[in-house]
Amino acid sequence: MGSGEGRRPTRVRLRSVVPWVVLTVVLSHVANADAGDARNRQQSKDSSDSPAPPRCVVTQEGDTRVRSVVLSHARGQVGLDRRKGRGMELAMQNMPVVQGMKLVTADGYAEVELEDGTHIRLTPSTVVDFDQLALHRSGERASVIGVPLGTVYVNTAERKGSEMRLQVGATCISVSRATHLRLEISRDRIELAVFTGGASVEAPPGQAIAVGKKQSLPFHVDRGGMATIVPGVEVRPYDTWEAEAMKEYEPRGFLRRTPMTAWR
Repeated sequence: MGSGEGRRPTRVRLRSVVPWVVLTVVLSHVANADAGDARNRQQSKDSSDSPAPPRCVVTQEGDTRVRSVVLSHARGQVGLDRRKGRGMELAMQNMPVVQGMKLVTADGYAEVELEDGTHIRLTPSTVVDFDQLALHRSGERASVIGVPLGTVYVNTAERKGSEMRLQVGATCISVSRATHLRLEISRDRIELAVFTGGASVEAPPGQAIAVGKKQSLPFHVDRGGMATIVPGVEVRPYDTWEAEAMKEYEPRGFLRRTPMTAWR
């Protein structure tokens, strides 16, 4: 009995360490991808006079960072880098999210809620960068979410006065109001799938294409840009989880939420 009791703490520690090993691998993967993208951009710049890639982040005079964005839910191992010199920290529900932060899921799931009711949900092994969370002097909110790796679901609110853009490498995706979409990113494949609403995808050299309801767009910037729009949206493993989250969780608002099936 004594030897068994001595082994139990070791097993507990391993359970807590392994997901963070996964998180480290995910971050390393992203760092290597970013380095490759930087080299490709430099080579392109040296070899041609093609126009600069589109910038999702658009600033205006008088911009502030007065926003109300929260990590409305987190399950499993989820890390948040708050850019305070502490690196990746364990994320907790209802933590505020501000411009410049990085959110990473290892074996966990996470949801971020914006003040207008827009939701961004992350599946396991996903990384997002909050490149811009600004409030323009006009009162409009500008949000740019970088997605280097993984799968995210975005459900934008119907309200006016908010701009949502997704940054994928040098590609900028402008998301319309009242839109529900899925964005999948891996080393070999990137695909945008729109369930409802619409999105406009812009990528160098000046390409732009509108993706509508029940349409998909596979693309890869490093391989010549976007492919042809594909009618329909293929079912993915996390779609059921996303549907449950929308049905049971989203309408309540993060301040009034109770546990629900999708997060158990």
